[in-house]
Amino acid sequence: MSTSQAFYSKVALCLRFTAIIFVVFDIIDIFPKNSYLCGAFSMQSSSTSSQSRVTPQSPSSPRRSKTSMSSSTSSTTESSSGLSFDGFLSVERTYNPVKDEEQGQKEQQQQNNDDNMTDGIDNDSIKKQEENTLPSNISLGSTATQITTSHEIRYHIHNRMNQSSRQAAPILVLHGGPGVPSDYLHPLHSVVPYRTIIFYDQLGCGRSMSGSPDVSDAYSIESSLDDLEALIRKTGLRRFHLYGQSFGGILAFELIKRIAEGRSSQKLNWDDEYKCLSVILSSTPSNVRQVEKVANDLISNLLAEDPDETTIMERFRVNHQCRTDEMPQPLKDAYDQAGVEGVWRGTKSIQEWEAVGPVLSPAVKKMPSCMIMRGEHDFVNEDCVAGWKDAFNHKFVRMKVLEGCSHHGLLEKGDTYGEMVDSYFA
Repeated sequence: MSTSQAFYSKVALCLRFTAIIFVVFDIIDIFPKNSYLCGAFSMQSSSTSSQSRVTPQSPSSPRRSKTSMSSSTSSTTESSSGLSFDGFLSVERTYNPVKDEEQGQKEQQQQNNDDNMTDGIDNDSIKKQEENTLPSNISLGSTATQITTSHEIRYHIHNRMNQSSRQAAPILVLHGGPGVPSDYLHPLHSVVPYRTIIFYDQLGCGRSMSGSPDVSDAYSIESSLDDLEALIRKTGLRRFHLYGQSFGGILAFELIKRIAEGRSSQKLNWDDEYKCLSVILSSTPSNVRQVEKVANDLISNLLAEDPDETTIMERFRVNHQCRTDEMPQPLKDAYDQAGVEGVWRGTKSIQEWEAVGPVLSPAVKKMPSCMIMRGEHDFVNEDCVAGWKDAFNHKFVRMKVLEGCSHHGLLEKGDTYGEMVDSYFA
């Protein structure tokens, strides 16, 4: 071997060794700095969330909660577009009932009746009997019943290598439902290929269904926002774009409203350390009751054309939900892992919600600019999105209609959809 060949061989060897070092350090950086035992660690938060605005099963008795989070990373995988990452966030939350005046009066009256009925009876015996029948997480004699729950939020980071990019900031994706997991939005990484995209399944569905609390108070918009802020902290998102589809757009709006009003449950510094750059609300109604009425009217129209009720939902799908001959596999996968009916699933869980802008105060910050997307044949029609312009505290709200599409434009015209998303987030 000549001297020049030997020299170039050594240079090539050094470059390979350097590349290996960079890869190793990048993988190490995935795990938290205060990690131990395969990346498991815990952090405590004494923050108190605001009163839940929508509670599926007990709207008259919302609870305030204190939340502590611990999270543990699970695995890394190499993908063709860079390093991808799967992890989970563990959340423990304690709820304290907040009783309204009417409920308090009813309970006081019941207590008086009980006192009259037990007059002259051994109250110590009654108390002992109650202690033997009440669940262990309910404290007898307290004015508020504390309920502690724990759950996990599973997430996936696609193309993690570009997460700190200044030219193409990452996208945080919020899926719809409530209760329809993120699978149907995963094709987004194919049509927006160069950005880091963070997907996660909200509590009670998909990969975050296992071990979901059997407590109705764990499921609300406010609790979902608490989980979302904890996820932002966990994944280290500093500058990002927010994308919400259908119900996910409602969560996105409520998050930036919370930020504008300075109500961060995780005490995140949204002035300097964290920043949501812009927002897309895709096929998101500004009023839930309104969109339910529109959908019911569309179904009635289809039944007027053909009264066969056995085919009505499929006909509704191909006209107003996803205009493809067959239901796309990502959408099938999402429905197969959807949440349980009657808990936190569908518009019945959020029927009273409508978009209300942040409070009017000099202390309230301006919300990020926003683009509202919907399909030409979407059941979220023009009237259903008209209210968004009044819900933001600025005029930078853009409306876009995807021709030939319905509710799932990403699955109908993926390339066009992806180009619209990527160009707005540029």
